[in-house]
Amino acid sequence: MCSITLVFFLLAAYVAGHIPTLEKSERLPGAKHMVRAKPALEVEEGSDPALRVYLSACLFQASNDSVGFEMPFQNQQASPMRLSDKCAVHAYHYAYAQYVMPLVREFKQGRVLQPKILEIGLGCGQSNVGAGVRMWDALFATEPGTTHRQLNLHVLEFDQKCVKMWKARWASSFKKVNLTIFVGSQSDRAILSQFGDGYDAIIDDGGHTMIQQKMSLDVLFSKVKPGGWYCIEDLITSYLPQYKQANSITTVELLNKMQRWMHGDPAEPSGELKNYVHILPLIEHIACYTELCVLKRYPSAKTGVHERI
Repeated sequence: MCSITLVFFLLAAYVAGHIPTLEKSERLPGAKHMVRAKPALEVEEGSDPALRVYLSACLFQASNDSVGFEMPFQNQQASPMRLSDKCAVHAYHYAYAQYVMPLVREFKQGRVLQPKILEIGLGCGQSNVGAGVRMWDALFATEPGTTHRQLNLHVLEFDQKCVKMWKARWASSFKKVNLTIFVGSQSDRAILSQFGDGYDAIIDDGGHTMIQQKMSLDVLFSKVKPGGWYCIEDLITSYLPQYKQANSITTVELLNKMQRWMHGDPAEPSGELKNYVHILPLIEHIACYTELCVLKRYPSAKTGVHERI
């Protein structure tokens, strides 16, 4: 027994001496700082053809010049013909290859004729304003002359002046999608309530404040059709003081409470989560990636979890 104890003691000492401990200054930084500014297509594609198709549309850039990310639309360099931050700056391409590309594939195969997507945020105030529209236009392109199959793309943007100028200058460049831009605030319940049902996907890439993200989820998730999904981007703002809401939980904390309820925590729903009991039974799963979470809706109303509310 003593020899066995000695062996374990020596082994523990050896392991402790050969596994370095991280000092406070050496610990891993936040996930955002480990994301490359621009993924290399030939490296990132791996063996997933869907990821390659998505990146090809997302990484498109008409010029190689480098300009600042923030830029008023009045600046002549502001253009949708720049790569989208849905793959550059953020690593969203891993998530969207899993969620966007199946819808693209069904559209290309003719199984979905008129998909419907709502994106919050045109990108006003950025050098690539409208890059999202350009990316959707590329992904859902059809053969010339095809009229019975087209993506219905709705965009909600707060900046009315930017929308007016962008539509006059760029909207005619994107004819492959049926584009409608609405002007209004995503923190305005009345504005959000005006949107209809039946969305295949809703993407929140708007103002990123807690009140905006939570209000939009509250009102819009039920407008996603069964089997569709809802995505919240830029969740890093849950940790930035200027985006927080006084006396209220963050969006990340809300999503965590939703997952705890889904896993059977008897303490949930509690607090703010009680405001979301109308959508909890609809959520099939929540999948989180770097700075982004996707909430998938059950494909039918028979979820089997209604009794837990």
